[in-house]
Amino acid sequence: MADYLTDLNKLKGPQRDAAAALISLFSSYGLQTLASRIIDMVKQGFSSDTMSVMLEKTPEYQKRFAANAVRLKKGLPVLSPAEYIQTERAYSQILTQSGMPKGFYDQQSDYQKFLENDLAPTELQDRVKLWQQEALKDQAGLDAIRKITGLGASDYAAYLMDPARATPLLTKAAQAVSFAAAAERHGYDVSKDLAIKYGNRDVSATDAEQGFQAIQQVQAQTDQLARLYGLGNYTVDDAAAEVFGGDAEQANKRKKAASAEKATFSDSSKGATGRSQRGNNY
Repeated sequence: MADYLTDLNKLKGPQRDAAAALISLFSSYGLQTLASRIIDMVKQGFSSDTMSVMLEKTPEYQKRFAANAVRLKKGLPVLSPAEYIQTERAYSQILTQSGMPKGFYDQQSDYQKFLENDLAPTELQDRVKLWQQEALKDQAGLDAIRKITGLGASDYAAYLMDPARATPLLTKAAQAVSFAAAAERHGYDVSKDLAIKYGNRDVSATDAEQGFQAIQQVQAQTDQLARLYGLGNYTVDDAAAEVFGGDAEQANKRKKAASAEKATFSDSSKGATGRSQRGNNY
């Protein structure tokens, strides 16, 4: 392809004009690689119409407009190159203006499924708005994704729309987002490092939700008792270490705090009874 301009300039008059026009047209489709083939066809004396038909049968052209083959099988109308490209541009504009992350449905190959399913740009726009609304409803999820990735609502909407496609764009430790979001929903503002730590340990979103539900029931009271009886603190990090990491030391601390409180109440009750009995004895 690098030499096609030299070959083009060797053509004269109508041949050069015909070749230049077709090269310009097919380049607008992203098919500059066909330039040398066009020049060869011109040299062989094919007409512009014949060359267009022949070029549309090339593997390069078929790949570029691959959705048309599927549309034909589905009984949908085949799109002209102009219609095909115009629709791709409409998809791109909608996703870009919606703030979708770079790399998320922004390539020609990404739009192929949309075109195969005859997805109208207006319908795509409605879907994007719907997922953005869902993202904005989940404040915990938004807070988590901002904390872990530094990204925002549109990025979270992309994650909700297509987690498999969006996850590599957002973070390799995607489970950290779920972990932090679960903590947020149960009233805990965990650190980024803690979320990544357990995200990397493959704590699922379901396990994180159940774990923080359990933590919420005991952490505050255990922390208060542990400090009261000189056992140290029982922070959310400590509780997470026990619940998600199986930390025996933290489990023992929680049990000792509960036992100390039980013993105190038991001794207090016995003391009250003893005083009553001594009073009766005197």
